[in-house]
Amino acid sequence: MEDNYISNEEEVKAHLSKLEYALKQSNLMIEFQFKRKVDDNRPIQYTNQYTLATLFPDDSPVEVMKRELKKLRVENYMWTVKDKRFRNKSDMFVYAIKY
Repeated sequence: MEDNYISNEEEVKAHLSKLEYALKQSNLMIEFQFKRKVDDNRPIQYTNQYTLATLFPDDSPVEVMKRELKKLRVENYMWTVKDKRFRNKSDMFVYAIKY
């Protein structure tokens, strides 16, 4: 149901700039979804909750997300996803950092 494509460098820089601005807002709210329907039939070690708990055992998931989102750079960009089910939603930029 998804379309993946590669955004150009200027689009990625613009996305990171918007993300950086959002992270500086005092009223920013990040909500970590602990129980996701997609994880129901998935081995626990392949869930976001497990990954965060393993990599950052002593930190709050929300604080980890804020901190790690601030570290994203153009070099971490992988691809962009357009969800066909929700065409009016913003495209999702996918980044990866190796730990």
